[in-house]
Amino acid sequence: MTVKKSFCALLLLCSAVLLISSCRYGRLLTVKTDGRFEFRAWGSDDGIRSVEVTENGKVTADLTVSAKRAGHAFSDGDGLDYGLTVCDIDLDGATDIAVMTSNFPGGEKYVFFFGDGNGSFKKNEKLSDFLSPVFGQGDGLIAVSSVQITVDRTPGANPDAPLEYTEKHVTDYYGRQDGKIKLVRVRALTFYSENDIYCLGEYIPDPDMPDGLDPVSEIWIRPEDLDRHGLSPFPPYTE
Repeated sequence: MTVKKSFCALLLLCSAVLLISSCRYGRLLTVKTDGRFEFRAWGSDDGIRSVEVTENGKVTADLTVSAKRAGHAFSDGDGLDYGLTVCDIDLDGATDIAVMTSNFPGGEKYVFFFGDGNGSFKKNEKLSDFLSPVFGQGDGLIAVSSVQITVDRTPGANPDAPLEYTEKHVTDYYGRQDGKIKLVRVRALTFYSENDIYCLGEYIPDPDMPDGLDPVSEIWIRPEDLDRHGLSPFPPYTE
């Protein structure tokens, strides 16, 4: 009798372990397919917490997204599909996954999983840290924009003099090189208040340059000529 009870207890324990291991995070939110693989996203209105990838019913990848998404909640019919995007982001022929993990007024964040074409996916930590990346534009590149402002605070400067500063709007473009996602080019529009002039530059990575970038082209533009280049002036910077 003791052996029988122990055996039954073992069976119950094994069943519990199997049940826990097979549980998804929350409910099934959305299902997508690329014609070969099926992508099943689980979570809640707060967002996706895991993505299960299957081929012919066999699981090829089980990806954990995050403990809880930040920002506004999703809802059926909002057009966001709970933040799941399935496409060939880097145009290497393999399907990739992007999951929105936050959508505050200041921007959005995603977790990127790049596929190898055989059902396995690897998270790209670098891209997943960026704010408001732009992808899926058909060029295989992911664009990440930022604004950098440097104010001249020279000791002893006249406090009543106009504020002198440099404002740079930078877009970094990432793409696949040598099998890895790398920075491939940079575009920057910089305003120099002291001279009231803009510089539009295109750059490529070069480790031998002081700032790691080699200028491909630089065009100096007066504010009144910006529209000829399809550009708009920056709003005046104030503190």
